[in-house]
Amino acid sequence: MVSRQSHVVIGAGVIGSSLAYQLAAGGHEVTIVDAGEAGHGTTSASFAWVNSNGKTPQAYADLNMLGMRAHARQAREFGGRSWFHQTGNVQIVHDAEAMAVLEAKIDRLRDWDYPVERLTPDRLASLEPSLTLHNPAGGAFYPDEGWIDTQLMCSSLIEAAIRLGATFLPFHTVTHLTSTGQAIATTGDGTETELSTDVTTLTAGNGIKRIAESIGVDFPIMPTTTSIAASGRTPEEHPTVGMTCTTTPTPARLEHIIHTSDVSLRPAVNGGITLTDHSTASRWDIHDPALWQVPDLLLDRARRLLPELETAHIDTVKLGNRVLPNDGVTIADWVDPDRHVFAIATHSGVTLAAYLAETIANELTTGTRTPALEQFRLDRFQEATR
Repeated sequence: MVSRQSHVVIGAGVIGSSLAYQLAAGGHEVTIVDAGEAGHGTTSASFAWVNSNGKTPQAYADLNMLGMRAHARQAREFGGRSWFHQTGNVQIVHDAEAMAVLEAKIDRLRDWDYPVERLTPDRLASLEPSLTLHNPAGGAFYPDEGWIDTQLMCSSLIEAAIRLGATFLPFHTVTHLTSTGQAIATTGDGTETELSTDVTTLTAGNGIKRIAESIGVDFPIMPTTTSIAASGRTPEEHPTVGMTCTTTPTPARLEHIIHTSDVSLRPAVNGGITLTDHSTASRWDIHDPALWQVPDLLLDRARRLLPELETAHIDTVKLGNRVLPNDGVTIADWVDPDRHVFAIATHSGVTLAAYLAETIANELTTGTRTPALEQFRLDRFQEATR
């Protein structure tokens, strides 16, 4: 039997809220801290697409597949309040060269036992009849993929954790850690609180780097565009900006997530359509006024596919700096040799949240290492520099 422990989780996005719930469900004392409200940081700007269809190497693809299955389990657990919309994802391509690339990906995914269907133009039209397809070459359908209502997910998991005895401290900014991993948090009026705990887990996205520096750790995630600009480099060198836009409610309806070469679309909880295109938004620094041309660009592209959007307008825009470990894939490991501080950093946070929470809650409380995470530890960066 595992003895009761105390845990502080820093960051109330999809990973932090999931982990807090799992720890509280295991009977542990949990305090979750966030500089804002639950789910309102980088999580809020995510397209929230649950998938593994473009993830490499295979170990990373496999990890993301575990994440997809964990979401399905969690959806069954929470029943009517489920935030996982497993609609499937349709990818559309418009020329022979792009179709050849897609077919190679389909072959690889089939070798990895990933559910995928090659689509003819006629099959595309039958899957999503509301779209105007403009002579596509074909496409692919990924039936197990879906999207997450991240705000519902984070708030529901925090509420569930609180019912189990957890404490939530919104609008508390963690300024630093002590040498024994205790978090020091401040509020807007300058009040400082030390959060005593057995284990502190960092799930604060790009904030992990600043917090880890306070105990002398250079955590290996890429700088945000703000620090890129200060260094004289360009956003294209480290594309961290993420933007999602949601339209006003519209009669336009989608049955699936849709991906094309220049815009991605999915249903939105407000009755509109959520749009994104990472390569377009990431051309600019997050503070560059030119970035604000992107919402109208995305809406124009979406209207070519979905003419019923003609009367819709952009209702909300969410901006965030993507979390990018230096080698592009997830980090989940102890930060310090005394095992006071654990950190989780990943660009695939929405897909992986449920699985990472299950497995890392077990690691933190029992000491049992998870085989599926062994390729995602910090020692790989040390090995790369030898």
